[in-house]
Amino acid sequence: MEKEKETKTLEEEQQVVNPWEVSAKGTGKIDYDKLIDQFGCQRLDQSFVDRVFRLTSRSPHIFLRRNVFFAHRDFNEILDAYERGEKFYLYTGRGPSSEALHLGHLIPFMFTKYLQEAFKVPLVIQLTDDEKCMWKDLTVEESKRLARENAKDIIACGFDISRTFIFSDFDYVVSRVAGDGTTRPGHEFFGCSLWPGKSDCNFFMWKDDVASSPVVEDFEAKSKLLAMKNQVLEMKVSKLEAEKMMLEEEVKSLKLKLLKFSNIEVDKMMLEEEVKSLKLKSNQNVKEIIYLYVVESSISGCDPTKPASSHGSNPKKKDFLPDLNLENNDLDFKYENNNTDETFQIDDTECVPDTFNNQPTNTLPSSSSHPFVGRIFKNKEELKLELSLLAVKECFEFKVKRSNRERYAVVCVSDNCQWELRSNAYKGTEAFHVNHFNTVHTCSSTELHPRNRNANKKALGHIIKEQIKNCNRVYRGGEIVKDINQRFGINISYKQGMRGKNYALELICGSPAESFAKLPFYFYNLEKLNPGTVTDIWLDEESRFEMCYVALGAAIRSFTQQLRPIIIIDGAHLKGQFKGTMFIAVGMDGNNQILPIAYGFGKSESGECWTWFLSKMSESIEDSPNLLFISDRAASIDLGIRTVYPRAFHGLCCRHLVGNLGLKSKVAETLFWQTCKAWTPAEFNSCFEALCEGRPKVRDILTDIGFERWARAYSPINRYDLMTSNSAESMNALSVDARKLPITKLIDFFIDSVSKWYYERRQVGEKNVHYLTKAAEIIVSRRIVKSRTFSVRGINDHEFVVDDKCQLCRVNLHQRTCC
Repeated sequence: MEKEKETKTLEEEQQVVNPWEVSAKGTGKIDYDKLIDQFGCQRLDQSFVDRVFRLTSRSPHIFLRRNVFFAHRDFNEILDAYERGEKFYLYTGRGPSSEALHLGHLIPFMFTKYLQEAFKVPLVIQLTDDEKCMWKDLTVEESKRLARENAKDIIACGFDISRTFIFSDFDYVVSRVAGDGTTRPGHEFFGCSLWPGKSDCNFFMWKDDVASSPVVEDFEAKSKLLAMKNQVLEMKVSKLEAEKMMLEEEVKSLKLKLLKFSNIEVDKMMLEEEVKSLKLKSNQNVKEIIYLYVVESSISGCDPTKPASSHGSNPKKKDFLPDLNLENNDLDFKYENNNTDETFQIDDTECVPDTFNNQPTNTLPSSSSHPFVGRIFKNKEELKLELSLLAVKECFEFKVKRSNRERYAVVCVSDNCQWELRSNAYKGTEAFHVNHFNTVHTCSSTELHPRNRNANKKALGHIIKEQIKNCNRVYRGGEIVKDINQRFGINISYKQGMRGKNYALELICGSPAESFAKLPFYFYNLEKLNPGTVTDIWLDEESRFEMCYVALGAAIRSFTQQLRPIIIIDGAHLKGQFKGTMFIAVGMDGNNQILPIAYGFGKSESGECWTWFLSKMSESIEDSPNLLFISDRAASIDLGIRTVYPRAFHGLCCRHLVGNLGLKSKVAETLFWQTCKAWTPAEFNSCFEALCEGRPKVRDILTDIGFERWARAYSPINRYDLMTSNSAESMNALSVDARKLPITKLIDFFIDSVSKWYYERRQVGEKNVHYLTKAAEIIVSRRIVKSRTFSVRGINDHEFVVDDKCQLCRVNLHQRTCC
């Protein structure tokens, strides 16, 4: 024993590791295994890191993954307490001896930040400024200043402010005493030699020395007085805050009243404009009737060079000049054309001048009674939209002549055309009204402009939004281009059509950003209206979206109560404005029809995301040795299943396996499928040997993967006839267009699809007269026909020998085996 002690002491002397010195005699290298034993620690191995990942559901810190921290003391007890749900907190500190923290100082704080975020526990950080004041021979003010500077660096690490408490010893540990005295207690506490004499400055006392100080009673009295003053100040602050809230409410009320008043003023102005427009229309009714009368007369063949008789004196002219039930005096007025400055005098003795008949038949005079004239628009954008819709419908183009806050004027794109619209803004508002609109196009009606400039995304979006309200309809860009050309006779580009479609989707569904913002309210209502539904949203440290999860209550109940214990999972890319991955888990009912169980939407198809998705699904579907997962060979899926469902079995999709093996030959692919679907080991071995004879490299690959993961004959649990993940792939194909929609509309698409399937399958099920489903009935009927040539010999009541002309099999009905 004495020799062992001497050897241990000698080893400790050979290497020295403490806060002030790190050295090793001989080789000069530190033996970390001896160091672990010397400090009474345990090594951090991979199993420990995996346990941290399993408990926290997040990737371990890089210091753990890369063995920067290689040992620990009692960390496993903390993990045990966390697993039992017990509470604990983190404690660390810093001795402020310099103004800034270097990398060595930051390492423990960086790891502590990870621990706080992973375990969501409180953190206490102590700044020992009193120690540095005595140890480094600093003044009190300097020590406090260094503590504040170091606290800034610590805060910059990004700790959770709601769970972090930082304090200095000068504020919470040491009692400040004024007067003369010695500094013995504090220096003895830190192991320093005594300072001779007395100090003429404030000093600090610890523990029992403080209680024996003659000024403690005075200090306590002052503390009570300060506490009372603090209470009074807090009451005043609370009163001021209440008054502030009342003032804020009054400001809000005044703002609402002001807004209502401004709206009333705008409504008043709009009503006045409508009244003016109605007056103009009533005054111009006679002019419009005469204008139509003159045009009809000229078309009917009236000769303008000859004077026409009055209505009453020449009845033969009634076909050309029908009686309008107007007095002659009512017809004596002047009609002014704003474009040509011509004046027409129309009475009962004149017909139409030649200049009127020479106008193009497809033009209209400048009309102040046009719906645009006098109309008030809420803002300039509404006016621009209406003009764009008018340009698309009437097949012309315009360009902006002037645009600012007060005016907006546009003209025809043709330089010599007189078509023009001018509008002004009402002062103090965003409302615009049209004060001039010349509707006459003097340009050629046959002039074409490819890719109509006014067919912008807003105009096209309002036109086609009715066609894309149904999420199940596929409305492609080429179809939009064709439809717009047939309806309005204008040509647009494919890019214009797609921009219009995206804007229409935004009008119907809202923007993708707004959809993400509404997700918490959407999930709340979804759970409220669908009992048993499970939803959740995963946010990162800065409250940014990471992933969400949805599982309908009806689907969960159907799987746990009716469906086979097989879950097929897969992922697909999102195609909207925000890229990401869709996670989906489906089951198969008794009629071999797909039933989606759960959906998830995240940033990437990583192991962390799959683990979170499956952990949420485990809240509804428990881990069981009879549960089977089928997926491709993605490592992220395998990690998630092993972490969340360790008792379940993970089988592979044979369709993906064929692609990984590169079996392009039809013969080799056929042999592979026969190997996968073989029911007995003997049948499997025969097909497998035939496959490996043609492809020798396949043997090692499939053996390393494990026969039980892809072959039905060696599967530890029943795979039934489900050998691929085609069911999940079918859901991905079904949602290929819906994955372009905002996230809430994408979830609506799946909910609508499931509701429709439930209704249709319920109708079919009610009409079924057999105990078996339709798919099972077809399979059994085929087997009955095939078994007519079998010879069966009984062994006992439940065991039989069956000869199918290829092999003899022993069938046990109770155990449901065939060997």
